Amino acid sequence: RPRGLENSRRLGPEAIMFLARSCRSGCPVFALCKISLSVREVVRFAEHERVCQIQDSPEQALNLV
Repeated sequence: RPRGLENSRRLGPEAIMFLARSCRSGCPVFALCKISLSVREVVRFAEHERVCQIQDSPEQALNLV
């Protein structure tokens, strides 16, 4: 099973919806979150709206969080 799906189930719908509301459409960080979602990453990406505005790839965004 893909690790991201297991982590998504462990986090529960509240965390998933938090990320969905926090992200703009097409956000590369949210795309990354959906692939590999963990409790630590939810916290790390809590302020990623700032990252979205200035970065255009998940790799670059990760360097800022």
